[in-house]
Amino acid sequence: MSNISDIKVGLLFSLTGTTSVTERGQYESALLAIRQINGQGGIHGARLVPVTEDIASDPVLAAIKAEKLIQDHGVTAIVGLYTSACRKATIPVLEKYNTLLFYPALYEGEELSPHVVYCGPVPNQQLQHFIPWLVGNIGSAFYLIGSDYVYPRESNKHIRQLVKTHGGAIVGEHYVPLGLEKFHTALQDISKTNPHVVFSNLVGSSAIAFYQQFHQTGLRIPIASAITGETEIQAMGAQFAQGHYTSFPYFSSIQSIQNSEFRKLFMESYGTSTVSFVMESAYYSVWLLAEAIKTARSTESDAIRVALQGIEFEAPQGRIRVDDRNQHLWLHSRIGQVNEKGEFDIVWASDEPIPPLPFFRAKSSHEDTQDAGDVSAPVELKDAQCDYGPLIEALQDLTKYFPYQFAVFHPDGLILSVFGAELPDTPELPPFLRTGIRVTPQLLGRSGIAMALTGRSQAVVRGMDHERESLRQWVSIGIPIQGKSGGFHGVLGVFIPDWAISPDAVSLLCTALKQLVESAVEALESRSRQCAFESLLTGTINLFPEGYMAVRDGHVLVMNDLAQTILSEDATLVERVKEPLQTQTECEFRIRSVDSQHVIEARGRMKNGIQHVFLKRIDCMQTQSTEKQRKTTKDLVGSSPAFLKNLQMAELAAQMDANVLILGESGTGKELFARAIHEGSARSDQPFNRHQLCSPPQ
Repeated sequence: MSNISDIKVGLLFSLTGTTSVTERGQYESALLAIRQINGQGGIHGARLVPVTEDIASDPVLAAIKAEKLIQDHGVTAIVGLYTSACRKATIPVLEKYNTLLFYPALYEGEELSPHVVYCGPVPNQQLQHFIPWLVGNIGSAFYLIGSDYVYPRESNKHIRQLVKTHGGAIVGEHYVPLGLEKFHTALQDISKTNPHVVFSNLVGSSAIAFYQQFHQTGLRIPIASAITGETEIQAMGAQFAQGHYTSFPYFSSIQSIQNSEFRKLFMESYGTSTVSFVMESAYYSVWLLAEAIKTARSTESDAIRVALQGIEFEAPQGRIRVDDRNQHLWLHSRIGQVNEKGEFDIVWASDEPIPPLPFFRAKSSHEDTQDAGDVSAPVELKDAQCDYGPLIEALQDLTKYFPYQFAVFHPDGLILSVFGAELPDTPELPPFLRTGIRVTPQLLGRSGIAMALTGRSQAVVRGMDHERESLRQWVSIGIPIQGKSGGFHGVLGVFIPDWAISPDAVSLLCTALKQLVESAVEALESRSRQCAFESLLTGTINLFPEGYMAVRDGHVLVMNDLAQTILSEDATLVERVKEPLQTQTECEFRIRSVDSQHVIEARGRMKNGIQHVFLKRIDCMQTQSTEKQRKTTKDLVGSSPAFLKNLQMAELAAQMDANVLILGESGTGKELFARAIHEGSARSDQPFNRHQLCSPPQ
């Protein structure tokens, strides 16, 4: 963090298009949070720098702009998107670059991506309390209307289940294209069926037009919604929304210090205090990102993901926190009724934040509702896939001729791989059957996989016998991954369209798959035993005090680390060591390394066709010419007048550029004086050439 001056954050919203009426407010809230964080000193001194892209309510454009933010601008993370269609289109880009998206919107659940931090509520945090309240306080007959894309259709599945569970009925259901603003047909149908509640999952400009036209027809039926908030009400006019209901974690009418400060700050920045839940969500999404970066002291996605676990934040709605397992948030739940000012009077509120259940199923009151999976961190998944890599490859190879869908489940439920071919018209696997999701028996319900994971025995469940509705189009088969030794390595899940296989064929298929799985496990366990033996052998020979290698027919079978070190210093040594061994059963010899720095002592002995060779490296004694210690005239010591006179002459000679002749008997120190003159001269950095002259002519 100390080398980072700016931290770029991508803001990806529809500033134009049909959902811009909602997303522009989200964008403004995200900017507000960034300004607030920077105003408080940033993150360890680093500023947050927003980089904005407009996706114009287009899922294709959302994916393109997300890649632009990551590749061209180098953003640390992205905050943004509103519709599920845009989110789903963007996830492959996030996976490609291992980038996090902080998604500040409610959504339908049934998804767990390690690259998305789901900052809005899932159905159990909105609908689980909203639908029973409507049935008990308004009426039991519901008419469903929504925009025709992922969120409304998936949410209405939960609504149908909840209405049925609580004794109500669905009297009509109608979908319109995204952005449609004419509702004559739908309004006629509503008038005809006369429900107690019209539940709207219309978004953007469609929601505004519907409320206005609904009011103009004179119908006096309450509209309930889990989407329509303050910004949409402001855009349509309070008179068209008065008396209708919405469920959100946040309403701008909440009476709290945090919310008052938030609305005041928003008013000072944008001149309005109209704030909706998705705007609050965009605001705290930026704060959660900042807190995670601060905790991790890193802008790497993997570090941020780990730091997010359990982080709490005092949001305008109250204290929230990130779930430890699934990258969703613990959020409050509230029900509000629109008053004449276009604000919400809160008619019901949860006592505390509600834990997220991404894979929520509506159940009877006496049933356990703690039904959730969790997403593994990419690092954990990668480690598990590495450990199981050979097994997964073997299973993929053995099943490649079967036109079915397969999944490998770790014993703890983590999905390690999903693969296989598909028959024509094969339905899509449920969203919770994705690589990286850890499933539980409760999440899977009655299914072949859940039964095989818990019972460690083969299991088959067909079609309507499945507990989960999303599995009722399938035959699910669970084959325990275990060999004859009984070790349990998980489950091979098989998914076949219910119409595509007969009961007799299922029985034959199970027998074949069981044998294939057993053979794969046996081969891998045999390989594992061999690896264990090799590891033991390597550990043993590394205890030898000398280098060791075993040679048979000229090939090295094994060597210890010391032998590898000795032989790696000279590429020719291996062949030179092996050569004498080919003609002798016992031998001892020495060879010199190429650089002559070492001698290798080798001892070999033949036993059962294998030469056992021991190696020892011996450092050679270097006969180096030691340079005599440099001496100057200051190092020559004497006291006689003659010596001191000669010393003075030597110092003078050193300063002159002239030839010097030194005369004297042998052993009187001529070379000492010659060296002293050289070292004291301007030529001291040049070589000193010593020449002996015997009786030169006068």
